[in-house]
Amino acid sequence: RPPLPSTGVPLLDAARQGQLMFEQFRQTHLPAFNGKGASSTKDQEVVGRFIYWYNENEPPAPPEPPSIKAQRARLIELLDSTAARYPEDDWVAGQLIRYLSEDGRVDAEIKAANNCRAEPWWCSALLGFAYHEARQFVRADSAYAAALRLMPLRLRCDWSDASVLLDEYTLRTYHRFACGTAERTRYEARMWWLAKPLYALPGIDTRTEYFARMTMVRMLEDAPSPYQYGFDIDERELLLRYGWPRA
Repeated sequence: RPPLPSTGVPLLDAARQGQLMFEQFRQTHLPAFNGKGASSTKDQEVVGRFIYWYNENEPPAPPEPPSIKAQRARLIELLDSTAARYPEDDWVAGQLIRYLSEDGRVDAEIKAANNCRAEPWWCSALLGFAYHEARQFVRADSAYAAALRLMPLRLRCDWSDASVLLDEYTLRTYHRFACGTAERTRYEARMWWLAKPLYALPGIDTRTEYFARMTMVRMLEDAPSPYQYGFDIDERELLLRYGWPRA
């Protein structure tokens, strides 16, 4: 994708350049992997120009090369020092938590989100993301609720809209209610509760999982990634429906 425009601030530009260089390094050092693919056509789902499949017998992904992990650690150091100097920068705050998440450093994610001084709604969303990664779903739900309250209405409608997850019959019912109405809010609250895998688990982890995916969408839209075509609408739908790559 085209490089991000210059901010005019040397340290912020260095962070953006460092992130681009890491993704270029990652792309050229990823190990080759041949999966088994779908066992039948019923295991496949077409999403735009992609065919997605799930196969329980798929071999595990290969381990991440140490060279990529080492390069990520250097990028995190750069993003961390930049965030300490410019805690109000949305991009730096988001990318720091993105790469801490990749590195499995959950406690550091929470600390970084609490130190965020960017747009208030974005800081709350990043805190919700960090708590969700830590499986603290009650705190994650509260943080995302605060983020939704702080968002402009149009953005809140985009984040709350679960249309991409619904079947055709449910979608017709869902679209009877306009965004921002009490009817839509009640419908969504009931939908997320019914979708919980474990009712005994505190918090609504299905809802925080979806908002975590929306948070990751914004992180990937704002910065280069290993995706061949940047991060387009088909890849956005894949991420929202099935999650982001973990390997």
